[in-house]
Amino acid sequence: NDTQHNIYLALEKWVEKGAAPSTVIAAKLTGAGPAAAVKETRPLCTYPEVARYKGTGDTNDAGNFACVPPPAK
Repeated sequence: NDTQHNIYLALEKWVEKGAAPSTVIAAKLTGAGPAAAVKETRPLCTYPEVARYKGTGDTNDAGNFACVPPPAK
């Protein structure tokens, strides 16, 4: 029940307390219902930042990504 892993709680805190989330962790599941398992996670970054792989660790783990400014055009 933390705001980093629950979008509904993050939005509620933002609307009711004015505290916008800095990141929210999204999860891709395999299967459905109570038997679903987490396949991969990624951070959802605040605009205009993007999630970029740090270069080490499991690419399916949000902890191995950082929110960074987008590449210059």
